[in-house]
Amino acid sequence: MSIENNRKVLLMFVGYLFLGGLLWLIFFSGGKKKELPSSPALINLHESNNDLERFIEYLEGGWSAISEIKGKWPVFGTALFVFIRNENYHSKRSRLSIDEFVGKSAFDKDALHDLAKAAASKGLLKFDGDAVDLRDTPTLDELLKKLFR
Repeated sequence: MSIENNRKVLLMFVGYLFLGGLLWLIFFSGGKKKELPSSPALINLHESNNDLERFIEYLEGGWSAISEIKGKWPVFGTALFVFIRNENYHSKRSRLSIDEFVGKSAFDKDALHDLAKAAASKGLLKFDGDAVDLRDTPTLDELLKKLFR
């Protein structure tokens, strides 16, 4: 009987050591970590932040700012509508009137109409003359890639 008791005690002791080791790994193994080299995902994140900063400059600059990207006005217009929708309304909301975009950028109502028409002509969004439908529109990241690359 004493051999069986010794075995039980030994198994319990080994079990506690194993449990202690697991707890040590969980709570104390996250100490100093080597700095990893820049990964492509981090580089892409940095590039997308630069694209967003450039886009916001165009957004605030109006027609004079976007004159240098004249051939990409449909993409810019779509990105403008998606960006304003995401910033001011629920990102799943798909149909918004042009009046809801007025005052949220440097573009007036007529300019927003022109941008919506240009985007609709390229099939990037749907526009009925009063409201834009962003249901099947590409994401903002995809639009910024098209705009700046």
